Amino acid sequence: LIMIKKHILFVILLNSLVCFSLNAQFRTGRNFAEGDIITTVDLNQNEQVTTKFKIYDYVMILPLKDTNFIEEIEISFSFADDLFYHIENFLLCSYSNLNIDYNLEAPFHFYSEGSRIYYSLLQKNRKVFLKLPLIDGKRDLNSPDTLYPAGLTNKEDFPIIFTIAPAMKGLPDFLKDSEIEVTVTKKIAPISFLKIKIPEIETKEAELKINNIVAKFSSDYIKVEPGSNLIWVKIPGYEPIEQIVNLKSGEKKEIILNLTKIIPSILIEAPENAEVYFNGKKVDQKKFKVEIGTHTILFILDGYKVSKQIEITENREYKVSLFLKISVD
Repeated sequence: LIMIKKHILFVILLNSLVCFSLNAQFRTGRNFAEGDIITTVDLNQNEQVTTKFKIYDYVMILPLKDTNFIEEIEISFSFADDLFYHIENFLLCSYSNLNIDYNLEAPFHFYSEGSRIYYSLLQKNRKVFLKLPLIDGKRDLNSPDTLYPAGLTNKEDFPIIFTIAPAMKGLPDFLKDSEIEVTVTKKIAPISFLKIKIPEIETKEAELKINNIVAKFSSDYIKVEPGSNLIWVKIPGYEPIEQIVNLKSGEKKEIILNLTKIIPSILIEAPENAEVYFNGKKVDQKKFKVEIGTHTILFILDGYKVSKQIEITENREYKVSLFLKISVD
C-alpha cells in the first residue's frame, strides 16, 4: 500500500512538472549568447516572414520602429520527422536586450549578453507556437502547443534572437542537419489609433466626444474602435465641430480640425414696435454680430427713449432685453 501511494504521488508530481513546462518558461536569467545568426526577420516591411534554420543556428527579429498597434508577435515552429521524434530532448532558447549590430547582413557571428528564456518542448506536436504579447490580452494557457513568456514584450527588448538547442549531450549527429521551418507573424490589435490636430489653438480646455461618449482630449494618438467614428470637439470661444472618421483595424490616422471662432453677438428682446439703434445706426435684426469693446444701444418705444452702454468682453452671445415695468404703490 505504501509503494502504491508513493507511485501515485510520483505520478502527480511528474504531471505537475510537465504541465508547468508546457506553458511557462523553463528557465530565465541573464547569460552570454554566442552563435551564428543565419537570417533576420524584418516585420517593419512585412506582416509575416517564413524561413528555415538548423539546430544551433540563430534567427533574429529586427527592432520594430513602432509597436503601438501590434498585439503580439507569433512565432511558429514546424519540425521534420527526424527531429520531431527527439523533440523532448531540445529546448527553445530566446534572447532579448542584446547588444548586437543588427545592421549587419546575415549570416554573421555574434557574442553578447542578454536576457535569456528557455522553453521546454515536451509536448508531442509537430508545430509549436511561441507568442510574445505586446499588449495585455487573453492568453490560452491550456493550449498544449503554445508557449508564453512571463510578461509583456517591450519595444526595448528587440532585437530578439531564438534557436533550438539540445538539452543534453549524446544526441545523434544527423539531427544537426535537420531543418526547422519558422514563421514569424505580426498580429495587429483589433483597435485603431487617431490623432486630432487643431492648428494655432490652445487645446487645454478642449472637450472631446467619440461616438457621443466623453473622452479625454490628447495631442498624442488615442485608441478608438475600428470602423466609423463620430468625432466631436468643442473649445471655449469656438464653434463645436463634428467629423466622421473611418479607420481600419490597426490603422493610425491623423486628422486636422479647423474650428471657427465664435464672434460676439447681441440678441434683442423687445416689443415688436420698438425701434433699436446700435451705435447710432438703426438695426432691424433680432440678432446681429458685434466686436469686442464698448457699445451704445438705444430703444425708442411710443416716443420714449431708453439707452445703455454695454461692454462686450467675450466671444459669446449677449442678450439685451427691454422691460417696461408698472409699479403701484
